[in-house]
Amino acid sequence: MAEADISAEIQSTSIALGGFQTSLNSLASSMSTQAGVANNLAKAEEKRFKNISKGLGDAAKKMGAVGKKLGIVAGISFSMKGVLDILLKVERSATKFAKNLGTTRAQTEKLFKVTTKVEKDFNKMGMSLDNAMEASGALAQEFGRSARISSGMIKTVGQLNKAFGISVGEAAAFTERMTEAGYNI
Repeated sequence: MAEADISAEIQSTSIALGGFQTSLNSLASSMSTQAGVANNLAKAEEKRFKNISKGLGDAAKKMGAVGKKLGIVAGISFSMKGVLDILLKVERSATKFAKNLGTTRAQTEKLFKVTTKVEKDFNKMGMSLDNAMEASGALAQEFGRSARISSGMIKTVGQLNKAFGISVGEAAAFTERMTEAGYNI
């Protein structure tokens, strides 16, 4: 009796595996059909983009001198926009800087200029103008006034922060103590 049960189980498992194999074959066939359709769509899109490109090239040729002049004007306009964006960014940064220090823009103008001078040094360290402003703001709080802060002090705070992972406030306090002790930073 046990041999008959085992034989029936083997036969039913064999039938199930046959059905599974049929399903896998069907899936593989479906996938290859879909891959073919996707390949055809990609070729059609490539052809469409080439046609669009050719059409734009032909239009530019037809525009001739007018197109060249408009291109120059657009280039100049784009450059001016870039300059204005930079100036607006600096303006917003200066306003944010004064607000963070709790003073007016006029009171922080000199410190902001010193801070922007060290921006390139901060960029070389992988830091931004915002990091430089944070460092100079911490120094201003430690010294109690911004007139005594130099670009070297701001760089030192940034370097201490980046190299040793200490907070900007702690680095500013250290820099203030070293300056008070007579070290030229």
